Amino acid sequence: MLYAHDNYDAKTFKTVNEKISNQMVNGRKSVRFKEFSNQLLQLYLARSEGQSIPDLYPAILHWAEGR
Repeated sequence: MLYAHDNYDAKTFKTVNEKISNQMVNGRKSVRFKEFSNQLLQLYLARSEGQSIPDLYPAILHWAEGR
């Protein structure tokens, strides 16, 4: 999803994101995937310069613990 955000135009990203979310929710029964995905994207967009995706792990885990 983060790759799609960085590499596709807004319309394509929206389509890809919806398809991935539907597959995760309906196919894999990850019922809170959309919330997780949205939160991860927000963290990614707000990251500091030089901060990598693995650097976001503690924040997304902290978010998940509060769910």
